[in-house]
Amino acid sequence: MTIGPEGLRVRQTDATRDVLTRAATVQKKKTAEGDNDADDDANEFANHAQENTVPFRLLRRACDALRASAGPSEGDGPYLQDITIGGGVHLTGPKPAPRDPKLDAILAKIRREKEDREYDEMTADVNKGGVADDGRLKMSSLTRDLGFGAHVFTVMFACALGGWFAGAAIARGSRDGDEHHHDQSSLIVKATLAGIGALGAMFVEAALFMLRDGRT
Repeated sequence: MTIGPEGLRVRQTDATRDVLTRAATVQKKKTAEGDNDADDDANEFANHAQENTVPFRLLRRACDALRASAGPSEGDGPYLQDITIGGGVHLTGPKPAPRDPKLDAILAKIRREKEDREYDEMTADVNKGGVADDGRLKMSSLTRDLGFGAHVFTVMFACALGGWFAGAAIARGSRDGDEHHHDQSSLIVKATLAGIGALGAMFVEAALFMLRDGRT
């Protein structure tokens, strides 16, 4: 709350308006009698009598002027505590200072930057493709899945091929006199070891995949 240059102000009541009006009349009489200083008070009292608030100091001067002009037969008074009942003190809030346009622009820029950071943090884990921060090319999920499938197929084929040649070596070492029986046995051994190699490679890759997935 602020107090103006005129000092504390009080709200007008019927009693305060009556005091100001009567004080203005008294001061005009003094002016007519030759008291030039009373003319300023008379005008000030009359002007403030029509306002909604009146300075406390002016109202006190009006009461003093009426008590000074009153004769002994008119009694004592008026007093401030009597005429201000129902009025109360009038306080006004300070006017806010005008905002600087440059400050508004800076605040708007900071607000936009904050929103951009929040959006980047919210979408940081979304795979957008392109180039990673370390310069490596990002791959989509489909590309990674196809690459992993090709890798598993290659390992299974290599292990199956190794099992096939291992079966051929075992078959050559167990050759007997029957060539027809040997060829059938050799084919079964090579096919069996090739299948075992492919299945073994698939199980190993599945185990490695589960370990990698568990860590991430």
